[in-house]
Amino acid sequence: MAAVGLEKLGVEEFISRGYFTGDLYVDEQKKCYQDLGYKRFNYINIFAALLSKISRAIISKSREENIPGNLQGDGLQNGGLLIVTKGGSEVLLSHKEEVPGDHVANSEILKVLGIDGSSGTRGSFLNKPGDQCEKECNI
Repeated sequence: MAAVGLEKLGVEEFISRGYFTGDLYVDEQKKCYQDLGYKRFNYINIFAALLSKISRAIISKSREENIPGNLQGDGLQNGGLLIVTKGGSEVLLSHKEEVPGDHVANSEILKVLGIDGSSGTRGSFLNKPGDQCEKECNI
């Protein structure tokens, strides 16, 4: 598994808190974000996006779970989720965030990866070494 971030700011904290344990890359030129068509806000339309129902709900949830925000970094670039088969020959799931906080439900990700979330192994594939993850994730 791999993830692409848009800047080095926060990478150490992201890793140390265990938010992701796969390969992590930084694309400071945001080339892959552009190539994938991920939305970039400007200083005018970001305010309307932050007031959307989805954004308000995720902001509220992060406060409930005591996940602090720091307002550092590029908050104008939206991202997404792209799940492809090994070798990249087939796209299993493609999601582009429309507003900040828009995301795919964990249950949908597990379903796409062929993992039964009710078996008690939910999320355990994130910590599996390469071949084992590929086997369990059906990729």
